[in-house]
Amino acid sequence: MKQLALLDVNKSAGPDGLHPHLLHECRTEIVYPLSKLIRLSLDSSKLPAEWKVAYITPIHKKGRKDSVENYRPISITSVVVMLLERIVNKAVIDHLDRNHLLNSYQHGFQCNRSVDTNLLESYDYITKLLELGTLLT
Repeated sequence: MKQLALLDVNKSAGPDGLHPHLLHECRTEIVYPLSKLIRLSLDSSKLPAEWKVAYITPIHKKGRKDSVENYRPISITSVVVMLLERIVNKAVIDHLDRNHLLNSYQHGFQCNRSVDTNLLESYDYITKLLELGTLLT
């Protein structure tokens, strides 16, 4: 239910035609059958063939629009598959956090940690070494 409530209703529908706005608006009615369908998929380790289809579309990055190098591909998949990915990702991250399986220096793919926090910690560490005179300039 939480993931359905967090859906970005302005995103496009996937190849299956299910629009995020529809799933978001009908979430209280579809949460039970959808959770059963996802559970069945996880238990059987199989995805329906329709969930494996993706539309690949080019998105303009910058520069001239007539140059192929200025585009990046994005893949539009089923919204249900995106929900499944979010649910699995959250379960894995929760497990890693709960069991303290990630090193404190790990910054990627963690809440409240990023390239910026990694750089700030590195900068702080190097500055302290310089102040102590243990790092040669």
